[in-house]
Formats: sequence, C-alpha cells, structure tokens
Amino acid sequence: MRVALCRPMPYFQPVRMSTRALTTPIAGSGEAGSVSAEMENRHTMIDERLRGLHVAIAGKIQQNPLLLEKARKNVERELGRCSANTAPYLERWREILSQPLEVITLVITGRGEEETALRQSSPFSGILTPRERWAIMRQFQAHHKPFAPQ
Repeated sequence: MRVALCRPMPYFQPVRMSTRALTTPIAGSGEAGSVSAEMENRHTMIDERLRGLHVAIAGKIQQNPLLLEKARKNVERELGRCSANTAPYLERWREILSQPLEVITLVITGRGEEETALRQSSPFSGILTPRERWAIMRQFQAHHKPFAPQ
C-alpha cells in the first residue's frame, strides 16, 4: 500500500511508468488493467531502497539518540499540514517515537507490511546528510537492476 506524502521527500525518485505496465495482464489472469509483475518488482525495489536508507538512519540515531527530536518535530510540523490520508501514519509515528530507542530502530528497519507502509511517510528527513543519502543510493543502484524508462 502506498501512502500519500504531504510533500515530496528529497530522496524519492519518481518511477516512470508506461501505460503498457498498467494495461498488460498478469500472466494467467486474463484481466487487462492489472498491475504487472514488473511494476510489483519496481515497488519492491523502491521499498528496499527506502529500507536501506532507514537502516542508515537507525545507525545514526543509535549513535546519537538526540536526533530523534528532529523526527518528533518533523511529525508535529507535518501533522499541521498533511492530508487526511497521511495523518493516521503520522499519528502512528508519534506513538512509535515515544517508545524506547530499540523499538524505534526495529520499526524503521523492519520488513513487515506496517513498517514498509510507515516508511512511505517517514519523519526522518534531515537525519542523513545529502552525501550519506546519495552514497546509499549509489550502493543500492550498483547492486540492483536500475529502472529502465519505457
């Protein structure tokens, strides 16, 4: 499930989709308009890339727990201007950020459905420097097939 962001995060890259990807039936489904397996793989790659960024964030907040205050401030600021669709995720982040550090790091690095959905509206912008973020992005790209424009 994708969660609408209040504003684009600086480390998100748009995924180029072709109309073919949205109209090609999944093998054996016989239904035009189904999301293709290719699109599902792209979403999985985006989720894994975002998880990689959050693993680095977890490392930084373990070294300096005071960085959590920045995430808490981000939640409060975004709650004042986000859409009704995003607000429940930010409320959940508010709850999580009141937990012990160990719980927070488990959530931001987890592979579960809730953790993946929460990372789509992450309050951790500004924790990684642009240099750190791009190093992770380059490393991810070197180990994964890049997105091919259609």
